[in-house]
Amino acid sequence: MKKRDTSGFNALQLISDAILTVLGIVLAFHLRYETIQETNWQAFVDIWWILLLGAIVLFYFFQSYHCGEKRVSDSVFAAISALLVLNVFTMAITYFTRGFAYPRSIIAISFFTQSGLLIIWKIIMHNIYFKLFPGKTILVFGNQVDNERIFFKLLSGNTEYNKKIFAETYSEEVKELLLQANEVVVPMDFSYKEEIMKVCFEHEIQLSIRPTLHEVSMFATELGQIDDIPILTTKPLGLNQVQRALKRTFDIITSAISIILLSPIYLGVTIAIALEDGFPVFYKQERLTLDNKVFHVMKFRTMIKNAEKESGPVLATGADTRITKVGRILRATRLDEFPQFINVLTGDMSMVGPRPERQFFIEEFSKDLPEFQYRTRVKAGITGLGQVLGKYTTSPQDKLTFDMIYIRNYSFLFDIKICFQTVQILFSKTAAKGFTHEDTFQAIKQNDAYKVEEGQGYFIVKK
Repeated sequence: MKKRDTSGFNALQLISDAILTVLGIVLAFHLRYETIQETNWQAFVDIWWILLLGAIVLFYFFQSYHCGEKRVSDSVFAAISALLVLNVFTMAITYFTRGFAYPRSIIAISFFTQSGLLIIWKIIMHNIYFKLFPGKTILVFGNQVDNERIFFKLLSGNTEYNKKIFAETYSEEVKELLLQANEVVVPMDFSYKEEIMKVCFEHEIQLSIRPTLHEVSMFATELGQIDDIPILTTKPLGLNQVQRALKRTFDIITSAISIILLSPIYLGVTIAIALEDGFPVFYKQERLTLDNKVFHVMKFRTMIKNAEKESGPVLATGADTRITKVGRILRATRLDEFPQFINVLTGDMSMVGPRPERQFFIEEFSKDLPEFQYRTRVKAGITGLGQVLGKYTTSPQDKLTFDMIYIRNYSFLFDIKICFQTVQILFSKTAAKGFTHEDTFQAIKQNDAYKVEEGQGYFIVKK
């Protein structure tokens, strides 16, 4: 089955979302005033095109234009997160252009009118998507353990697949199923990878590869040659001097602004921690950053004093009795991480990069994942690709894969995109898993909500 091309539909969503955002401001004017003052209206007319372009950029970075491919709630949440940033941007623009001619009340009202319009529009576009593109079929190759992991991930956030096929081998029967699929996922080390890729290319079926850490390390390559023989040369891990300078400039500016803007929150959290469990309110711990340099990461203290005196270095769990009441709130809202802006300003950390780990855990993880040590080829970061795409339940290997992809594909725009996505994550709760790690395909087969068809080396799951 040919690969679906939804690019036009997604572009329509992106542009229509931006237009509705501007119309939401117009609606706010009419709700606020019976007779609109010329000076107020002109202030909007002067900048409406800037707001339109800003909305397009923000909706793109927040990826709110995937109705049908994601749940309606996910698309709505992404759009509203983008609106929050856009309205802060609007206040800044109006301040520097026309002073107070653009009413602040309009900015407040327009957030609600924009949100209302977009919620209705997202529901409409979601229904239109499934009229134009009926549910997709995905075929996943791999062993049973990997297939179970992918299956439960598909259950948690994707609505576009109404038929899921899982195969542990490749046969003529499975090939027939492959030709019916819209999308195929195959591990890089799968025995029949080349044959499957050939069929996908010939029939224009969307193909996704699950890379190993070895393949990820080969992502950044340059085309070269030895006489008339083409070769691919891998780039060194890490950033060059120009990239480091640009990244450091961005870190200084954003961390300084963040510390100033967040100072009231710093004060409030300090008082809350002190009232519950006394001083100190900050928690410092040795971590590793660029080139395995040791530094002291700063966090608001979320555990009782001397929490590791008896237990030693252990990872915290959700039911950890060492976590204080205030600490649970700080962890849930990520406020405990805010002092790390100071680490960024001093140069020990970056805004974006792999999360800093302790020497003890790096040594432990490296026993099973030798590539774990490569994370320190760049500075540790407050946020990173693993934080915006992963979850608390993401395996260490998958988190490492995200980190390696980031290091291999670093660019300034990539950092900006991750920062925008982090803002969205800050306002979201961890998605409910729905299933535990103990769930297996056997449990699904006994679930009346699913229709399961089994074959030799494969089975099909339908809602």
